[in-house]
Amino acid sequence: MLQGMKLQPCQPGFLDARDGILAADSLLYQGQYHTSIWSAFARRGMGYNAVQGASTSATDQTAGFDTPPNVSLKKTTALVFGNTFDVAIRVTCLQVPTTAYSVSDELPAGLQFVGSTTGGTLVGNKVTFANLAFTSTN
Repeated sequence: MLQGMKLQPCQPGFLDARDGILAADSLLYQGQYHTSIWSAFARRGMGYNAVQGASTSATDQTAGFDTPPNVSLKKTTALVFGNTFDVAIRVTCLQVPTTAYSVSDELPAGLQFVGSTTGGTLVGNKVTFANLAFTSTN
């Protein structure tokens, strides 16, 4: 908490303080407590979609009771040779989901799905990777 206060701007609002605490968790603990921190703030109206307004006003805020999206995707494309591309889709999550997860991607016109090290099913121009399992890195 104290380290988070060092990371917030001068004249902080409540959401500035929240963001400082989250930043401290990322820097000191690699985000180990990220989910718990977000949950605590969300229960109090300072969730992901909350709007702070001016830090000097007590009347222009908008409460938000939600947490950030659990899963994020990052897609990178690299030319291997000629007209062959390597597409990598990295899926990360804040906490291990309790249910199976699937990821789909549409191929641009003219591209052909050759294969994947993790399977993948092609239907039309859509590739789906079903029943993905996440593991904790903590």
